[in-house]
Amino acid sequence: MEPSIIKTIIEILSRRSGKKDQHEVDQYLAEAFEKNKWSDEYGDPEEVKSEISNVVTNNINPQTRVNRKVYSMLWKAAAALILVGFVGYYISKVDRVSRSIPVRLLTFSSKTPGLSTSEGDFKQISEMKIGQIYQTSLFSIERLSQRQFRYLSKVNIGSKTLIRFATDANESYQIELADKSKITLDSNSELIFPSEFSGNSRELGASGKLFFDVAKDKARPFSVSSETITALVKGTSFVFRADGSKENSFVALIEGSLEMKTPNSQILLKPGQKGLIKKNRLSVDKFNLDEMIAFERNEFFFENQPISYIMNEIARWYKMDLELISFDKDPHTLTVKINRSKPLNEVLDILESTGSLNISMEERRIIVRKVEK
Repeated sequence: MEPSIIKTIIEILSRRSGKKDQHEVDQYLAEAFEKNKWSDEYGDPEEVKSEISNVVTNNINPQTRVNRKVYSMLWKAAAALILVGFVGYYISKVDRVSRSIPVRLLTFSSKTPGLSTSEGDFKQISEMKIGQIYQTSLFSIERLSQRQFRYLSKVNIGSKTLIRFATDANESYQIELADKSKITLDSNSELIFPSEFSGNSRELGASGKLFFDVAKDKARPFSVSSETITALVKGTSFVFRADGSKENSFVALIEGSLEMKTPNSQILLKPGQKGLIKKNRLSVDKFNLDEMIAFERNEFFFENQPISYIMNEIARWYKMDLELISFDKDPHTLTVKINRSKPLNEVLDILESTGSLNISMEERRIIVRKVEK
């Protein structure tokens, strides 16, 4: 990169530039990459510059007390990085996920539940009828039943997009991917995957709670990542949970083999083991299989669980507020299995029939009292 361009980029980063300087960088990059129509292929150039500039400036603290020479070096490094960022951005348009760009940096046209893509498409999947097919130039998705969808990619060399498949409260869907892997999403969960797996890997992002039944493919390992944990497999079934909290994140292996990783450590899980984070370290625990995969069958299943835990899960599913009265120090537990497709009032009636709870509803709030004996 010519010294004059480095100087101009430094001017942009330090906010001492004008439109002429920005145009100069635009022109240089356009010639360097032989691209004359940025907007047509890569989106608005100002948004691209803003995205990369934010990444750079957020990692450089201008308040750091360093001498002028070191500070100058930081800015020059940032200037170099911003051009590298442009290169990386263009390459990632071809295959973003295989280049391991963190899911949290991706933006979609909609954060609402449904199907959206990084190119701006959106489809409210809950409104699709059974047998209906939604198509784009890169993929199609068909609703097979009330809870099942099938995704198919189309051959389109050189074009890729990222897909976000997300559920709302009171929703649980299964999607079959093009490689025949099947993923069940619990309520308030999301799955992010490329329109087509390519190369020698299958990489996805996830949050919430999901059950994976991975199709075997020794040549292309399968990995699922969140901001805190990653699961690496070749063909197996497991439950993946990540809600933004380290303590609540885990991977529960049903069958096969699985490597669980965090930025600082990794462990190999055996069937029946659950990997989780305790005190910032990976730990291994056991789990109840029926309870762990109940959501895959669209059931509530609780075995000897505290009332507070049970009611919180039910309130979350039906998107209700919860008020527990006189349960703070009560060790009372229940074992219960209920189909989640039932209306809320029927679920509450079943819980009340145990004889230990008094439950009422006021608008969007469930009120639970302990029955005094």
